[in-house]
Amino acid sequence: MSTNNVEEFVDKWMNDELGRQTKHGRWSVLDLGDISVLRYAYNKYNYKYDSEDDIVYEEVAYKFTTGGILVNSNELHHAGVKYAWGRQLNRYSDPRTDEQKYLENNGAIPFPFTLFTETGMSVVNFSWIVKPVAETVTLITKEQIYETTGYVTKEVSRPRHFTGACVFKLGEDTYLFDVDRQELSHGIFNAFLTKLPSKAFSIEEAYDVLTPTEVLIAQENAIDVKRQGEFFFIKHSDECPVSTSLTAEEREVIKFPPSKIGFGLSASRMRWNEDSEPYSIHEIDTSLNTPERQEYQEAALKYKSVLDKFNNINPKEGSLGKSATGSHTVSKYVLQDDIAYVSGTVKQSRREHADLILKGWYRVVANTAVTSWTITGKID
Repeated sequence: MSTNNVEEFVDKWMNDELGRQTKHGRWSVLDLGDISVLRYAYNKYNYKYDSEDDIVYEEVAYKFTTGGILVNSNELHHAGVKYAWGRQLNRYSDPRTDEQKYLENNGAIPFPFTLFTETGMSVVNFSWIVKPVAETVTLITKEQIYETTGYVTKEVSRPRHFTGACVFKLGEDTYLFDVDRQELSHGIFNAFLTKLPSKAFSIEEAYDVLTPTEVLIAQENAIDVKRQGEFFFIKHSDECPVSTSLTAEEREVIKFPPSKIGFGLSASRMRWNEDSEPYSIHEIDTSLNTPERQEYQEAALKYKSVLDKFNNINPKEGSLGKSATGSHTVSKYVLQDDIAYVSGTVKQSRREHADLILKGWYRVVANTAVTSWTITGKID
């Protein structure tokens, strides 16, 4: 099937001129009411299919009855892909197929459909707030370059085409799609999708509603603020802000954990291993009625409280928790009044963010996103 014939089918679909025609070779159109889907049929087992059950569709574009067309800006693996001698031709210079280019050149807006497939969201009730403008971003990577003296490591600028940042709605919810601009200087192209906590009518406003008030105040007062993914780090002090000392009474509590034996509770009928975790009780059980047991539980609770304080005030490696981009760990971590202070190196488990070095102690503040996703796969 010639490319021109496919383009003619696509052109008629874009201009509502197909009539009753819904297929052209492996290309077809699916009517979903408010949305018309341009798709390409292929066999999921990679050989000639014998039944309809073997057919899978790759979605190429969406057309809305309200106006506008989205063309999939992800690299397509089947639709319009060219082959030579049984092998798929590489698309190093431009990952788009001729059909994707044709759609985009004729007014369709490029948009990665993995934003739907990877998040489980439906394109139904989609509407634009800020449409993307295609751009070329610059990735700074360290590469081995051969010179007359041999290979040397140098920073190299690499251009990378990007669909562009945008803001859109699905129903009543507002979303921001962009690439982490901070990570481009580390050679990381990290595209993300974020559900915003409130409405936004521009890219700048979308980032503003994601930024916590305390971060904005710190920036207005010229306080050092750093970021890794969805976590902000506000400079607090050069020294650890949490006292690392215990009172004499607290040191005695830590030194001598409460024991059931000491409270006369380990009679011959009671197992010895009941002493193994005396501080695991979280509240006093008033139904026990014996003064000895209530006294033991009060001592156990006090021991647990002092132990928690001891663990929190001593800097140690810690985790900022499981986030949208994986867990973030830091080499020095303390906790006071439910506020985390960190210092040293902050790492992200999935390597979608470069390591962050914090000199001094910083307060941790998460952004205000309702939900976030890291978008994988090749995105134009």
